[in-house]
Amino acid sequence: MASVGQVGLSPASHSSKKVAVSPKSIVRLIQDIIQSPQFWDGLRVFGIGAAIAGSKWLAETVWESLKSLVLCRAVLRAGADGGGGDAYQWAMLYVTRHTQWEEDARDVEITTVSKLAYDSFNGDDEEQAAKHASGGESKSGLDGVYLYPIESTTVRFRFHSTWVFATRTRSRNGDSSIEERLDLSFLTWSSKTMRQFIAEARALYEQSERGRIVVYNIDRYGYWSRSRVITRRLRDSLFLPTNIKVRALDDARRFLSEPARLWYGDRGIPYRRGFLFHGLPGTGKTSLAHVLASELQRPIYQLSLSGGLNDSKFAELMTSVPSGSVVVLEDVDCAFGSRGTTEGGEEHGDRARITGTTAAGSSATPQRSAAPSPAPSTGGPQGAGPASLTFSGLLNAIDGITAGEARLLILTTNHRNRLDPALVRPGRVDVEFEFGNANRQQARELFERCDDTSVSLGVTPPPVSREELLEAAEVFARATRPGRYSVAHLQGFLLARMGMGPREVAEAWRMQEEGGSEGRLV
Repeated sequence: MASVGQVGLSPASHSSKKVAVSPKSIVRLIQDIIQSPQFWDGLRVFGIGAAIAGSKWLAETVWESLKSLVLCRAVLRAGADGGGGDAYQWAMLYVTRHTQWEEDARDVEITTVSKLAYDSFNGDDEEQAAKHASGGESKSGLDGVYLYPIESTTVRFRFHSTWVFATRTRSRNGDSSIEERLDLSFLTWSSKTMRQFIAEARALYEQSERGRIVVYNIDRYGYWSRSRVITRRLRDSLFLPTNIKVRALDDARRFLSEPARLWYGDRGIPYRRGFLFHGLPGTGKTSLAHVLASELQRPIYQLSLSGGLNDSKFAELMTSVPSGSVVVLEDVDCAFGSRGTTEGGEEHGDRARITGTTAAGSSATPQRSAAPSPAPSTGGPQGAGPASLTFSGLLNAIDGITAGEARLLILTTNHRNRLDPALVRPGRVDVEFEFGNANRQQARELFERCDDTSVSLGVTPPPVSREELLEAAEVFARATRPGRYSVAHLQGFLLARMGMGPREVAEAWRMQEEGGSEGRLV
């Protein structure tokens, strides 16, 4: 038993002993490592790697230093949020239209959908259309085809005597939005060339848009985006009572003048102006907004209230509108009518939200449900939920503390009586214009205008004298019953008879009215 106990205690006694390491053994170990060939092989590999990494760092540093000396860089962004503004459009237009790139490029992206607002109505399209109308061929044979640099590739061109390298890239910004950018590198010692390029690109872009109006809409990411460029519309092309055109133009021009801005500022009045265009469909409400923007040479920001916006997004859009712009909110009665009451008599008030328009054929006004109510609207699609635009959010964005200033707001509606008094009170709507069907004076002016412009539309009517034209216009005007037809209806009748003589058109209209055809285009 004693031997067994001694054997059992022997491991513990051995484990308690410490192994002594002498300095000589450490030195011997180091000597063995140094004398080992594997050590020197590893050291050589490490030295080579360090030399390569150091050389790379040195080369990159020297290259970046040289680039900063001989290259001037410019980054132009065209993200979904419009953070780059129009500068991206300037540069892309210059690269693709005013250099040799389009003719010499070997790697291109070919599309029939324009990436530039300018391309929606440009000089090349006008030339090609004229050649087709005369039976000729376009200069390139690529009607409606647009060429752009391929993404992540670099193209080069000369700006005056300086080489410029352009790289177009796209990247995802967040979960949904896409950012597109153009990197420009100028091979020059001075940054003056880069500034000169931007100035010339901007001047060429503005020259290309002369006589046109830029229209902005909300894109799929919920930001302002250039949707198209439209031709300017002159006041003489709009057939409205003179008092409406003159009043609206004079008021808008006076408001956007510098003395008016100073007058508002000196008196602490918010520098905002609101118009309400209301009346029958087809009477020229949207056309007058187009004429105002054209005469004042201002961009149009067009917004639909039924586009799934919430309060914060709508306020952000309204405050981001540049100064001096024309903001158009069409058919506001389809989003908000008069605030009604619930079944229990409680007013919907500011908690009302957009739930859409009434069903087809229904004569009821657009329905709105209170925020706490889960019941869907009976006159349209189900409500948009807590994230939809509220009536209070609309009023605050138009006339609240954080509302944008220096902009002309135009509201249009076909039903003035459906609008809430809070929306059209003074301060939010300063001037109202009522649009009705055509009177005889409008019918006479429209007849003369359509007959004069038929040649430019590619239709050659029989030759007539000015006296015959005025006589036919008088017959047409006398046959028109005031307040029965819209200008759009009369214009449709005249356009359907292009190529006929004015006397035949006037007689056809007179016989139609005497025959009681109830305004059908026969």
